Amino acid sequence: MKILIPVFEIQDYGGITGHTELLMRGLKEAGHTVKLVILRNNTRGHYLKKFDGPAGSYPSQCGGNVHLLAGWYGVPVISYGNRACADGFVRFAQDFDYIIWDLPCPYDDEGEWQRLYESGVPQVAVIHDAHYRRAYRHLDDVADKLKFIAPVNESAFGAVSIFPGKVRLINNGHKLENWEEQRIYATRQKIAVCAHVWKAWKNMHRVVQAAPLVRNSYIIMGGDGIEGRYMRSPDKCKPKYKGMWTAYCASPHEYVGVLTPDELFHFYANARVMIDLSWNDRFASYGCHYNRSIVEGANWGCIPLVNKEFFAGSKVFPEGTYIGVSKDAGPEELARWINMACSMRQEEADEIIGKLRRIIIDQFDYKRTSLQYLEP
Repeated sequence: MKILIPVFEIQDYGGITGHTELLMRGLKEAGHTVKLVILRNNTRGHYLKKFDGPAGSYPSQCGGNVHLLAGWYGVPVISYGNRACADGFVRFAQDFDYIIWDLPCPYDDEGEWQRLYESGVPQVAVIHDAHYRRAYRHLDDVADKLKFIAPVNESAFGAVSIFPGKVRLINNGHKLENWEEQRIYATRQKIAVCAHVWKAWKNMHRVVQAAPLVRNSYIIMGGDGIEGRYMRSPDKCKPKYKGMWTAYCASPHEYVGVLTPDELFHFYANARVMIDLSWNDRFASYGCHYNRSIVEGANWGCIPLVNKEFFAGSKVFPEGTYIGVSKDAGPEELARWINMACSMRQEEADEIIGKLRRIIIDQFDYKRTSLQYLEP
């Protein structure tokens, strides 16, 4: 089958890049041909985006490069700013057997994006977040053109419960690592890794603020994004971030910037803990918004330290598969939790990691999840 994956242009793709790379890989390994294109709301003619991305880019399944924040390079870019441009995409898409919209629609409801769905080719759409009701209810305009939409976590699934079409939960795909060759918890250093896109709801500042109080463990922070740039800015720093970055840099802990997946996995493979303190009130009202990070960390033997309120009631990640800290915990309490998570008994760590690995096998293997998008 010849499959097209269109991606609308956004700022800071984050975990969408990892999802898409393994989606393409799984489809290719199953014998399908896959093409990724970027969609922009302007009237420029089709062109090929430059091959090389910024520092931190790595080879992509699309044939070019990919970057955690900036997305894909070396791929076709197609416009939808007017009807003629959108019609050009429709003609292009009709050469394919199937379409997987890796972002379902633009957030701004501008341009001739609805026309892009008029190819007549069978198509489905991925839902990566719980923003549907607030940011893109206009997706309803093309509900009748979609076989189904596929949220990738429980929160995203809950948010689209009112979508006037079919909905299926398909978890983010991950490559199962060779667990037998990994170091066990007790032989690893007391390291906690916190590497994400620095969006407001990721709450990276909580770790930055607590880090100088963490005495018995070592924190490695990575990634970047708008909130990180605010925090480090000498003249645009938000009041709530004042002094945090200076204090972090004066502490013994480390910031390593944007990482390729292999670089991130190297850190996980030698760490005891993965920290993800993501929290959003609205997301939580729909269910657990688990990110790729919990699976990536566990896949490399890390214990997840997460906001317990976000995971409360999760059917995918029940209690006993993570260490939960309150979203309201202050810096000193959070520092204690980080030290505790890095100082568990091997038996405790084994129990958590064992449960997580069974979940990864059952629900997150990319060889299975990628093909779920093709099911009738």
